[in-house]
Amino acid sequence: MRVLEVFIPTYNRPIELAKCFRSLENALLYLDSSDRSAVGIAINDNSTDYFGEYEEVIESFKVRAEELGVSYFEYRRTGFNIGGINNIVGGLYSVKSEYVWCLPDDDLARFDSLSILLSVIRSYQPNFISGAWRKKSVIHYG
Repeated sequence: MRVLEVFIPTYNRPIELAKCFRSLENALLYLDSSDRSAVGIAINDNSTDYFGEYEEVIESFKVRAEELGVSYFEYRRTGFNIGGINNIVGGLYSVKSEYVWCLPDDDLARFDSLSILLSVIRSYQPNFISGAWRKKSVIHYG
C-alpha cells in the first residue's frame, strides 16, 4: 500500500539533489522493510542545465531506492523552466500515494523523519502535516 510519497522538486542543482538523496537514504534505512514499501519517491525536474550530472545522480539513487524496497521511484523532467510554484503544483497533481511530503532538492531529511511521518499518518490520519524543528541541530550527509 502506498502511504507516503516523498516529492522532490528540483531545478539546476544536481549537487544539492545528491545531498537530499543521501539524507533520504538514511531515513529509509531507519525504517523496517515493510515500512519502506509504504514509501514512494517522485522527482519533478525543470532543469535547463546539468543533464549529465542529473542523469548520474538519478540513476544512482534509483538503483539504491529499489534495493531498499521503496514502492516506486519516478523521475519526470520537463527540460525547461516552468517556475518553482508550477513545478510543485505539477508534482502534487501526479502524486500516487495517500500522503505527500514535499522535500525540495536543497533540504535534507532527518534520519527519523519518515518514521515520524508514517507513525503520525497511521495514528491520526491527518489532513495536513506541517513540519518544524523541536530543537535545531546540524546534520551532515557529505
